[in-house]
Amino acid sequence: MAFLNQCNFFGNIGRDAEMKQSKDGSKSWAEFSIGVSVGSSQSPKTMWVKCLCFGKLGERMMIYATKGSSVYVSGKIDISPYIGKKNNEAMVNIALLCDNVQIMKAAAVVTDNSAPTFDESIPFAAPVFYEDLPF
Repeated sequence: MAFLNQCNFFGNIGRDAEMKQSKDGSKSWAEFSIGVSVGSSQSPKTMWVKCLCFGKLGERMMIYATKGSSVYVSGKIDISPYIGKKNNEAMVNIALLCDNVQIMKAAAVVTDNSAPTFDESIPFAAPVFYEDLPF
């Protein structure tokens, strides 16, 4: 039997991305949360999803993941048990380990000259016409 652990969310970033490191300093990641609307229009609620991005994706998120940006994230849910500090109860930390993040609408313009710029007038891919196909 095959298993699948894949989740997709669309929402707004609630706080700017922060760079975190493991205790031994061997791994680093970008961490941010997105607010996702759940419930009905009569009783709207917001579910907060903690997102973790590793490697190059994490580096890019440190530049582009700003509070208020609309994003689409996909990845795997990770559940990490731990002992609570206040009452020594068993607790669970739930996070989305992102393997894809798409910023749909940026909240602010990035002013860093080293960051690539996005020109909306240039299409993502040139159109392909039926006559141009080689088969």
